[in-house]
Amino acid sequence: MAVLVEQTQRAADEFQHKFDDRVRHVADALGLRTGDEDEVVELRKRIEDLETRIAKLEARRPSAAKGK
Repeated sequence: MAVLVEQTQRAADEFQHKFDDRVRHVADALGLRTGDEDEVVELRKRIEDLETRIAKLEARRPSAAKGK
């Protein structure tokens, strides 16, 4: 069951990432963002990257250590 939950979460995260990229691309094409919005987008991207790295590290932990 845990594997199914993890796979579903990964799929949802991937979908969200693709959606965010497309929205950013459209916003860029339409010139809708300001400097502050660009900074927020960059920070969100960095957070997403860190969350991805954390998830990968957690997936590599032995099963016994996951509960701690």
